[in-house]
Amino acid sequence: MRVSIETTSGLERKVTVAVPSESFEEQIEKRLRSTAREAQLPGFRRGKVPVKEIRRRFGTSLRQEVAVELVESSYNDMVNQENLNPAGQPAIELVNIEADADLEFVATVEVLPEVELADFHTLRIGQPEAAIAASDVDAMVQNLREQRVAWTAAERPAAAQDRVRVDYTVQVDGKAIDDRAREDVQFVVGRGEAFEELDAAVAGMAVDETRAFPVAISEEHPDTELRGREAIGEVTLKAVDEPILPELDDAFFDDFDVGEAQDGGSRLAMFRDDVRERMQAELDAAARRVTRREVMSALYRIHDFEVPKTLVEAEAERESRGPEDAEELPDDMREIIADIAERRVRVQLVVREIVAQQSMEADAERVEERIEEIVGAYESPREMRNWIYADETQLERIEAAVLEEQVMDYVLEQAQVVPVSMSYKDVVAGRPLPELPPAEEPKALPPQDAEAHDAVPAVAEAAAPEPAAEGSPPSAPEPLPAEPQAEPAMSEAEDAAAEADGAGRGLLRRLFGRNRS
Repeated sequence: MRVSIETTSGLERKVTVAVPSESFEEQIEKRLRSTAREAQLPGFRRGKVPVKEIRRRFGTSLRQEVAVELVESSYNDMVNQENLNPAGQPAIELVNIEADADLEFVATVEVLPEVELADFHTLRIGQPEAAIAASDVDAMVQNLREQRVAWTAAERPAAAQDRVRVDYTVQVDGKAIDDRAREDVQFVVGRGEAFEELDAAVAGMAVDETRAFPVAISEEHPDTELRGREAIGEVTLKAVDEPILPELDDAFFDDFDVGEAQDGGSRLAMFRDDVRERMQAELDAAARRVTRREVMSALYRIHDFEVPKTLVEAEAERESRGPEDAEELPDDMREIIADIAERRVRVQLVVREIVAQQSMEADAERVEERIEEIVGAYESPREMRNWIYADETQLERIEAAVLEEQVMDYVLEQAQVVPVSMSYKDVVAGRPLPELPPAEEPKALPPQDAEAHDAVPAVAEAAAPEPAAEGSPPSAPEPLPAEPQAEPAMSEAEDAAAEADGAGRGLLRRLFGRNRS
């Protein structure tokens, strides 16, 4: 097998491979004979068809079939022989499959870049520090009550926190916009469940009342003729229900499996302690995610190398939920997605290089802990555990997530970790860390102390605090969704980080309802 490799541009390689005609023809002869033994043709007994007849009838198609198979095996042999690291599948062009000539093909493929790791000691990485205040517990208890709200008809105008049912239309120049005409739409006033103008218009309306209100059409509206224009909405209020929150009584506590009070205690105190414990588990997990995001962002910033277009395009397709959806996106959105994909691929390649250089493997104990954390949120942990261990794909995803955490710990051990005070709410919402304060200039040492200082390792700068334990969630009945939190702003770190799996996320969501982060 003769191989020649040409660098066409950047990471792209054009590989020309020639397989000796003797090997090619030998494979074809074997295929002809095996086909003759199996063929059943009119006028011939099964297995008695002459090879000459098989060649006459099927020679061209069998030659094509053998060529394809030989190209595949020869390509794989070439990759191993030349120590190539393909970034994806090659584009194959068959050059020659004629008789008595070498089989020749050209493979065009991108290769993975050589990644030179930066010095992680130069990094300053923020790590969130937050405590759960009594007001945070109060807010969570209120959320849990609101999940179990009962509704009763109100004989008064609609107000904030009421549930309403309406019909509405939106018109431009007297013509209704099809996607803005609805009947029997139900939402809670003031919760952001309806668009802003409709939500504001309903407040103060009585049942059967109709009201007109102005609507600003978004600049992103799919109909370019409507973008930025002023429309008129009209809403008719059909029903108003007011909320009745459950009392913090025994029936409420029973829903959360709160035990009986002992030694003069109260079930309310026990319930609040349980809520705080679960909130702490969510806080620990969220802080870990925020720190991971900061680490991945830092890795992106300090590494600059060309990334394979093949991997970026594949990542962009996943981000767009498929190539068909990607084609329908506007140009500016495709550019944003392509930038996110490039960042993620770059970080993945850096992580891959760290794993290779440090010979890392997923820690079995941590994998088991992660699995126990996942199954703990289900009613039948044993069945869920068995399913994970039986499904190789799921197990590999969890192992990949654990391995990524080990990479994060490795980076934090070398970087300068800067604690950043944040609120519980901001951490679990995944909001970006505030900008880190400038690094302090090292103080000059007296001449007589300089030699002694050089001999002491900079433990304080290099050591990272131990990561918070991510507690396994206790089981709880599945309630109604919690009130949604504000959507966190996208950050450079979020763009750069690639999610390996969803394990360990949203402990309170799985316990109490909708994802609050």
